[in-house]
Amino acid sequence: MPIKYPETPSLVGATIPTKYVLHYGDGLNCAPPEASVKMGFDAKTGDATIGYYKAITKIKKMGFKVIRVDESIEVSPVAREYYQLTITHREQMEAQIKSYLASIAQAITDYELVKHDLRKYKEFMDYYAMIDEGKRLIKEGKEEEGRKLLTRGNQTLKSIFIDQVDVHTGEGVALKLITPRWPTIIADFMRLDDDDVEPKKIREKYKVSEAEAVVLATKNKLFLEWRDNLFRKAVEERFENLLRLAEARKKSIEEYKNMLKPILRRYKMIKEALETPAAGKLRHVWIFRPDAQAISFDNVRLWAFKPFAPAEKYKVSVESISTVKPCGLIPPLDVGAGFWREEIKEIKEALKRKGSLSYEEELLLKHDLVEALPAEPSIDHVVRKFIGDVEKAYGVEITPLDLFYARQMLVKDFKDAAAGKLWGWVYSPYFIFLDIDITRVHSRVPDGRELESLNLNELKGYTQTQNIIILHYLEVIAREKQLEKYIEEMLGEKGISGKTIEELKKELILSTSAPSPKKKVDVKKPRWSFLQTLILPFNKLCNYFGIDVPLFSLGPYEFTLTHRITKFYQAQVAEVFEEVKNVFKARFKVPGAKEKVRVGLE
Repeated sequence: MPIKYPETPSLVGATIPTKYVLHYGDGLNCAPPEASVKMGFDAKTGDATIGYYKAITKIKKMGFKVIRVDESIEVSPVAREYYQLTITHREQMEAQIKSYLASIAQAITDYELVKHDLRKYKEFMDYYAMIDEGKRLIKEGKEEEGRKLLTRGNQTLKSIFIDQVDVHTGEGVALKLITPRWPTIIADFMRLDDDDVEPKKIREKYKVSEAEAVVLATKNKLFLEWRDNLFRKAVEERFENLLRLAEARKKSIEEYKNMLKPILRRYKMIKEALETPAAGKLRHVWIFRPDAQAISFDNVRLWAFKPFAPAEKYKVSVESISTVKPCGLIPPLDVGAGFWREEIKEIKEALKRKGSLSYEEELLLKHDLVEALPAEPSIDHVVRKFIGDVEKAYGVEITPLDLFYARQMLVKDFKDAAAGKLWGWVYSPYFIFLDIDITRVHSRVPDGRELESLNLNELKGYTQTQNIIILHYLEVIAREKQLEKYIEEMLGEKGISGKTIEELKKELILSTSAPSPKKKVDVKKPRWSFLQTLILPFNKLCNYFGIDVPLFSLGPYEFTLTHRITKFYQAQVAEVFEEVKNVFKARFKVPGAKEKVRVGLE
């Protein structure tokens, strides 16, 4: 659920904790008294749904950016057909998830078995590589270095030959079984070179008896034939096959995970209303007795916002701004967008690990520039102050990269507006923000008649500043990260504590020489420029006594309550809110409701 946002207390008119007080100049988040309404519309089956879609479409045509931030569904088992289409569909997805998880587990088991055999045959390949490298070095004149590698590889293969091949030649023939007659025969065999195949040369070179020399020569010929023609060919062929099989198993694990991800995403999005913290808001629905009647309802919460251009400070009126100005380029540091050096460093490191980069990402990575928003620094102390609340609400960690993307989402909106994708946007840090909470109810009475209704549990308009909009976008990112975290936990890519497998591995393995964990950048701590540090004591004193002094304002936003905010900003928001309210009324044919027709949109 969305977090609690800071408010402008003099306009809200309620006593709120100090943390949630938005002082003048720091930003605005206030609702005109008349910009709040609850409405309910009854209609024939299907008409309420069509009315909802038409109303939201019209709001988009008015230039609002609409974001869905929460949704849930509840169906009474008595509504048999719809119940089968929704809840039963969720049960089918549960079965799919279990099946995919079982397939992933089996693929991992098969992969580990193949890897075990692959490691064994890799050792054999390493021994042959030592022999080949040793021979090459000897040919190049590096006798000592080459002889070491050749001896090491040969002795290991000779041990395998004695233990697994020669031992099966029978009693009286196998080296292990004739040691009572020649106690040193195994040690002598290990000393033989590749060219030791003549009994006479072996007898003279190693000072052994003629009979033992004949046995050693025979065994060395058999070993060389086994090593170079039989075993090596089998090892190379088996190693290649195991390598192919291991890569295939590894790919199948990734494919199973990729196939499961969209199913998990759909499953998580179908939430039963009684599972959500907001279930209490839907109590009014229970007057329909869902335990006895066929009823279903779904709830959705939307955010819609667009910038507006109030009159300039201290001026009665100005010419309305009709087009958005292109975003200029500024440095990302505290004197520009509001990031700090260690944050920029961490963002760049994260971008380097990505594959393809967008224009905005390359702009920061290669040129140390970002596109400007109407009010800078955009990542200010208000944004940072409530990062902790976002993390706590969604159980995720907000990184400097998340801050960068939240800001870029708003930059993209302004660029889309300049390209004509969003109508009526102006290059302004002040926004009309709508919080729309809607419940759609479908019911069927015993005689077969059906009824559908659309309830606006809350339709509220706010005057908000750019920093609050960035906070909204940060919450959207946190919601997506929460879903990704759930998917990663289900797939075993993260622990249920939120730690990565690498972090869990380091915790479980005792090591006195383990490197200390890298210190993370604290994005929640407000930081001040030199000028803000000088102003800060005076700003706190003015806020304590409720005095508006422009010189001591920490933020770039409006600070004159009586003459500007209430008379200009709130009035414009209230006017647009009334228009949006009439959109819903007109779609459901409420008498007297009229929509404002905008040229080129109808």
